Amino acid sequence: VQPLDPDVAQLVETVMQDKLLPVHTNAWYVFGFACTGNEETERRLAGLYKALITEAPISMTHDLQRALHANSLVALFDKNAYSHFRTLAPYLEVFLNTPPPKRPTVWRLIQFIHDTHNTEPPACLRRDYGFRFCRQREEVLYLKEIHSALLDKLGPKPLHDACVYGRLRVTALREGVVLPRERGARLLENDFPSPALGFDSEDGLAAYQMPLFKKKMK
Repeated sequence: VQPLDPDVAQLVETVMQDKLLPVHTNAWYVFGFACTGNEETERRLAGLYKALITEAPISMTHDLQRALHANSLVALFDKNAYSHFRTLAPYLEVFLNTPPPKRPTVWRLIQFIHDTHNTEPPACLRRDYGFRFCRQREEVLYLKEIHSALLDKLGPKPLHDACVYGRLRVTALREGVVLPRERGARLLENDFPSPALGFDSEDGLAAYQMPLFKKKMK
């Protein structure tokens, strides 16, 4: 029997207790909770996973693991008559159907924003969303606020497009989220025109493997 994936184990343990996954966990990301948009929708998605598992706890747990590894969670929902999962969030089906390296890093950005006090941006966000220019942790929090405001105004897809086309600063100025002389304008640059930009692969991350700050968070 294949050992249980830690993300699957965490999902099962959490939803069966009617709890929500901690936002910083990989399980929260890989099972699509970044797409939910609010706590109510998050609870509904967790409830669907619980209903799925309850049908046959042991076999369904292994089915979930196989589906996660094969990128077929959508097919698993459909097979078990839970196709209405699509109504929960507009991007959920596409996210779950997309191979992990081809998923837009805007979902990692959303996770990072929701992980409120975290000031250690992952490598892909340093490459894609300007966090490599932050000189203090306070600037990381400030840049998170800027991107949060952009997401509120635009939504995930337009912000992803602005990232890929090197237009983060122009977009933020156009939307009135930052002013030309504000320090936020300095932070809104990325590795454009890198072909790796905007997607959750290891490409283009070699320069971002070291921690952004020498001192760890207390």
